[in-house]
Amino acid sequence: MNQLWKRISSAQHTVIVGPPPGAPPQETGLRVIRVACDRHGGPLQPIREAQEKVDGIVGWPIHLLGTATDTLRRGLRESLLGENQSTDDADRLAQSLARLASRSPRRHVVIFDASDTLSAPAANVLGRLLRVPGLVSVPLVFSARQVIPGSPFATLIDQLVAVLGNEAVIQIPDQTTNLDKNTDVVNALPQEVRNTLRMAALIGDGFEAEVLAEALGVSLVDVLLRLQVAVDAGVPLDDSGEGVFHFGQGLRQSLTTSLLPSLQRLMHLKIAAVFTGPEAQTKTDTRAGNTRNVTDTEPATEVDFLPSNDERQLEADDGKTQTAVTREQNEFLMQNGSNGAVDDVQQTRTTEPRTTAFVKRSEDEFDFEPAPPRKGAAMRATEIPRPGKHGRAAEHLAAGGEDNAALTQFLQAAHRALFMGNPIDGIVYSQRALALLDGMTQTPQHEALRAEALLLLAQGQFEAPVHETRSGLADALSTVQSALTLFEEAQDVEKTAASLSLSARIHYEIGDSASMEAALAELTRAIELLAAAGNPLGAARLLNDQASVFLRIGDPVRAYRLLEQSKETFLARANDDPIAMVELAETEHLIARLPLHVAARAGKESDSVRMGLEHAEAANQRYARLGMDREAARVWETMGRLHLLGGRATDAVPLLEKALRVQIELGDVIGMARTVEALATGLAAMGRTSEALDLLGESIELNLMKGSPRGIAYLNTTFEKVTEELRPEQRELLAGRISDLKQHLQVAGDLIASDHSHVR
Repeated sequence: MNQLWKRISSAQHTVIVGPPPGAPPQETGLRVIRVACDRHGGPLQPIREAQEKVDGIVGWPIHLLGTATDTLRRGLRESLLGENQSTDDADRLAQSLARLASRSPRRHVVIFDASDTLSAPAANVLGRLLRVPGLVSVPLVFSARQVIPGSPFATLIDQLVAVLGNEAVIQIPDQTTNLDKNTDVVNALPQEVRNTLRMAALIGDGFEAEVLAEALGVSLVDVLLRLQVAVDAGVPLDDSGEGVFHFGQGLRQSLTTSLLPSLQRLMHLKIAAVFTGPEAQTKTDTRAGNTRNVTDTEPATEVDFLPSNDERQLEADDGKTQTAVTREQNEFLMQNGSNGAVDDVQQTRTTEPRTTAFVKRSEDEFDFEPAPPRKGAAMRATEIPRPGKHGRAAEHLAAGGEDNAALTQFLQAAHRALFMGNPIDGIVYSQRALALLDGMTQTPQHEALRAEALLLLAQGQFEAPVHETRSGLADALSTVQSALTLFEEAQDVEKTAASLSLSARIHYEIGDSASMEAALAELTRAIELLAAAGNPLGAARLLNDQASVFLRIGDPVRAYRLLEQSKETFLARANDDPIAMVELAETEHLIARLPLHVAARAGKESDSVRMGLEHAEAANQRYARLGMDREAARVWETMGRLHLLGGRATDAVPLLEKALRVQIELGDVIGMARTVEALATGLAAMGRTSEALDLLGESIELNLMKGSPRGIAYLNTTFEKVTEELRPEQRELLAGRISDLKQHLQVAGDLIASDHSHVR
């Protein structure tokens, strides 16, 4: 393994084919983050697990994206901000790894165990991380005992070799005797060890010792001792050292095929209970020897997995309730990236401390101080956080014949996946829910769940990269219309408005005149419904979305009036409602950016810039009060652009440099790409052309990572503007760099075009 650790110490990505690597030599000073690719939990489970583990180390929350039920909060206004939120998983993981590299004094390596089980979407995400040399400074290692030709893992290896060469792949002879097809060793084991292995085999190719112990109802020590007996006898089990084990090829299948069907069903339900928790455990009738889930006759409804805003209050450590921030407000502030308290308002974001024997095993592993909790944050113990627990519970419940319970868990899994910005998983889970519903009777409860599943599916189809799903806007539009019909029949005002809002976003993305008219009509109807239902904040949010539509169809006056109207609504509630305060700050920012979208009348240019700067400063002050550094940095970028619009590059550059410093610290790839592009323009205007070209080169890499054709188009425009204004002697001096940069832009554009070749 010396070759492997040498490469990792040089921050080189590596594939290792053979036995999985153990702990690194102590002298390397490396800290290992292990990800098990063969655990169930959705096609992007390894990506999600890696991101959550990295973010857990640096103490920085994942920037949450809206879900189908949260579309009233984030919508078309993003186009005014110039930041249509990326749902790209490579984008988010790159940001997390960038924070780890910049914030941690330790060197880390991420090892993806059992990489041969990677799904195509997960391999595609990792391939995008590897495509640009040096983009990810934390070394990634992909470990597998075999490479199947034509598999997603094989494609990933080809991509890595294309960038780093054949030396990136290390072959290590596997000395383990192949006992996968020989059951003699397993049959010779003590009965309790055999049964332990059988239960483990039902968990998956990769299984956690703690989950196994809980399902069996024995201690973790007992499980580990039984696994030790199995390994001593020659059973091929790989141990990551963190309590996660992997079966050798073929062994799992031989263990499960020998199980009695009744015992297999019972075991699946026992495993499911580990993930659902005590409040949803399956009731077992021991006298009859059968199991019956509590939801057999009473299927879950929406409130089982989508609690209402005031359904419960969050608890502090001392058990007392806090009512200053509601659940809706708390989730909204999380979604918008707040990392500070709202003055006297206590934020109560719940953390999930990892308290198990194998996660964050000791202070030595993560021995630097993480970011402190927010002021007033309520810390409370929770259940053991397990990756993809709802999806994994659903699969076991379905295998155990408990369809109603599985349906509830699939919908919870879809909701969670979309809330965390994983549309691919959201699509998979919502489709699994719909498949179960197709086999059930059409009761009002089931139809309500069908509508919910369709809305979640439409959101996933809309947000997912088209090259990963082969679905597009037409599919999303058809799905959301189906959901809308069901919600209208059920007279569910909030969900009807959410469906209309999502449909408007899809029509806006399609962009032709008929679609823009449809978007306006849908938003108007949603606003009327919410206003009539006594939800003025929801209605005001959609006014901002309407403003985006009017701006796009060439009516900036109407857009401005709508923004001012929503501003009045938020202003009246901002002192008492942190959600309204966030919305007010964003509305100020929206108004500030109007001069960047619409040319001022002749002679009024300076007034337009001044107005924009005033609103930007108001937004900046509110974001500072909220502690939302990411949003504040983007406001500084807006202020810099406004100064550039006014011809004051010397005022613009310091603001843009300040924004860039914060965005680098936060790992805000999207913000960095935009700020770098603006900063290059400012530097060129000040005669600092060489620095401008350097920044353009860096921005190409960022936009390539983001997969943004619009970003590359902006950079092309900036590049042309910068080079056109060069004096002849400058052009001659910089000719080589200009040529390289032009070629780099062409290659980046071609790569992104190939990624987006499947037109929506």
